[in-house]
Amino acid sequence: MCGGSALAQIRFIISAVLSISWFIVASAISFIDALLHGDDRDLTHRYASLLSAGFVRTLHLEHRVENRERLMMSQPCVYLANHRSNMDVPVLCGLFPPGTVIIGKRAVLKIPLLGYIFKRGRNIDIDRSNQQDSYRGIAKAEKAINVEKLSVWVFPEGTRNYGTMKKFKKGAFHMAKNTGVPLVPLVCAVPKGWVDGTRMHLSKRNTIAVRVLEPIDPSRFESVDELIDYTWKLMKSELESLEMTV
Repeated sequence: MCGGSALAQIRFIISAVLSISWFIVASAISFIDALLHGDDRDLTHRYASLLSAGFVRTLHLEHRVENRERLMMSQPCVYLANHRSNMDVPVLCGLFPPGTVIIGKRAVLKIPLLGYIFKRGRNIDIDRSNQQDSYRGIAKAEKAINVEKLSVWVFPEGTRNYGTMKKFKKGAFHMAKNTGVPLVPLVCAVPKGWVDGTRMHLSKRNTIAVRVLEPIDPSRFESVDELIDYTWKLMKSELESLEMTV
């Protein structure tokens, strides 16, 4: 939802309509891509890149990425990204690497076009309300890393935070520990005051900044809890630093 002046609200509504239209077009294109190529480890990368290209324009998002080269330095790996609001997604989609799958809510499968693309991209769906199903999802992700040499993208908070970074769920960190692959954190910052609770205050131009951090070797830590604590504090500190620049 958008707060602010009437003009800002009208502008937001127009951008939202254009974005929804682009989502339908991009999804239709990727749906055909999935039909033609079948299960494809790079389908999600192509789809995410297509979505980002349109969303960035329709939402008038200015963005910058620091240390982009680190994204491809440590594959396979586990990517970690904070999640402030739905507006993170357009920019993060443009950074989604090839050879990567995402762990997402099973409800995604019910969304027309998107659900089919998600499945054919060999992504991993889990029911977060079912602990055993979550364990099975993590096992599938570990197999993708060990056998297929795929990277895995995770939002460790599990949901949007609309403010202060939430505590991390443990799955991604067990995954890194069990497979021995590095964690590659990304922090995504939006302007102060842009998100107030669940309300959004968008201006004509909106800047999003992303910083890719140094890979973290999980073998440096004796326990998963220590790894989580270190990573959470690092990402929170880097996020606060990055927020000062937008």
